[in-house]
Amino acid sequence: MSNDHPEISRLLDYIQNIEKRVAVLEEEFLRWDFGYDAIETIKKRLDELYVDNSKTCSELKLNS
Repeated sequence: MSNDHPEISRLLDYIQNIEKRVAVLEEEFLRWDFGYDAIETIKKRLDELYVDNSKTCSELKLNS
């Protein structure tokens, strides 16, 4: 993405990070549907996804 539009670049990064988060939730929900309690694993996996300290990810970090 061009440096001429940093807002668009940040928005696209934000959207990609939301898509990753939704993918984790979908995968863990399917496991839960088969009797697997996924709450602990979901928190762990989302925390691992958002260890990144970038401005884009800072809004998505989970607070314990």
